[in-house]
Amino acid sequence: MKNPSAGDDGGADYGGGADHDGGANDGRGADDDGGMKAAANTMPRSAASSPVASSPAASSPAVSSSVVSSHAPMLPAASSRTIWWHVYPLGFTGAPIRSDDIAGRRTVHRLTRIIDWLDYLRDLGCDGLLLGPIFQSATHGYDTVDYYSIDSRLGDEDDFRALARACHAKGIALMLDGVFNHVGIDNPLFRKELSDVRAGAGSDGADATGGRLFSIVAKADGTVDYPVFEGHGDLPEINHDGAAAADLVDDVMDYWMDRGADAWRLDAAYAVPTGFWRRVLPGVRARHPDARLPGEVLHRH
Repeated sequence: MKNPSAGDDGGADYGGGADHDGGANDGRGADDDGGMKAAANTMPRSAASSPVASSPAASSPAVSSSVVSSHAPMLPAASSRTIWWHVYPLGFTGAPIRSDDIAGRRTVHRLTRIIDWLDYLRDLGCDGLLLGPIFQSATHGYDTVDYYSIDSRLGDEDDFRALARACHAKGIALMLDGVFNHVGIDNPLFRKELSDVRAGAGSDGADATGGRLFSIVAKADGTVDYPVFEGHGDLPEINHDGAAAADLVDDVMDYWMDRGADAWRLDAAYAVPTGFWRRVLPGVRARHPDARLPGEVLHRH
């Protein structure tokens, strides 16, 4: 089977990897322009030849109609035995990683290209599709700008629903990448709080951050300070101690599970206080008892 490598319009390298659920195997690394690459665990690089995520049936005669038709539809129930095929959608579909301003982007319906690969996923022996970031972001996807919108480089909510329906028709569970430790610096929620602090809204100092979504502190010299993810200045961290963060994450998880997602990969879970997950996840599990919620744990500080 061919392995799509780099998009012909500037996408980062794709690497569809099969991950066994129970702690997401992320394997991300920065590409030359700051984009992210997913882990490639199942298909050899020597097989790479196609520049975009074209239909596997068109790129390889090994996928026969008898194989494609052999997967009987069934309701997916993501479990600890689910084997996930990990795909980085922006790179896999050939989307540009570095693009113009978000407001000026046109919507390109790339996300549904993954549908043509679902039979290949089943042929690998997988029964889960783990997507890298698909929400509106400025660059590589891990700098979220809007948790409630599909990245316009990938399409829109109708495209997501179509992919979810196609997965479920083939008995494939669908996992989304929940980047809930930090956001992109262009996120309107962050920009609003930053503006408020600079304008002197509320009291200054660390004690004033408790009810906010971000821990932005005004300094005596007129500048502001806030924590960022692992030194990346464009990735301000969410304030997980306040109720605002719990309410946001709870709502976002529900929103997309109500629209077809079956599971969430909790990105950078090692960087989030464990008490935060204790507050949020029980409610999510109560409303979605079949949900799988593995976290990315690379190390402990």
